[in-house]
This record gives sequence, C-alpha cells and structure tokens, in this order.
Amino acid sequence: MGFEKGRRKTGGRKVGSLNKATFAIQEVCRQQGPIMISRLIDLVKSRDGHISIKAMKILLNYGFGRPSESIQLSGIDAASSSPHVVFYLPYNPRHKPA
Repeated sequence: MGFEKGRRKTGGRKVGSLNKATFAIQEVCRQQGPIMISRLIDLVKSRDGHISIKAMKILLNYGFGRPSESIQLSGIDAASSSPHVVFYLPYNPRHKPA
C-alpha cells in the first residue's frame, strides 16, 4: 500500500498554522510588548543620534505603517519613458500562485 496517484495528501498541520516555536515567541512578545515599547520610547531620547533615529523609525513604522517607496525619474530618458505603476505587496512564502 503505497502512494496512489491523484489522491490528496491527508494529515499534517493545517495551512497557516504556526509551529510551536513561532507560537511561543509570539506569546512572549505579546506579554513583553508594553515593556519593549517603553524601552523604545526611552531610546528615542538617547543622546546618540543613530540610536534615537533608529528607535523613531521602528516606532513610526509599526505605529503608522511603513511608507511607500517611489522612484522619480529625471534627465534625458525621463521624458521618453512611460509611467509605471508599482504595487508593494507583503511577502508571504506560503502563497502559491494560481
């Protein structure tokens, strides 16, 4: 009794479910979240400019969402090129194209 061609796979984890390690890490982050946020706020007040700016970027990206990126063309080739629309979608390694 081996593999039968055309038969669906049964068993295993459901699609989208988390493994134990990922679930455990997310639980710790949920519990420690307020402490981590207050630490980032303290780092914003740092005298070191690099640390302060990095902490600000993290807080702003998670608080308001990451800003969209755009490209501005200039020079000789800019007038002849047609405009392009670019969509930035989140990467999902489990997504399989249709």
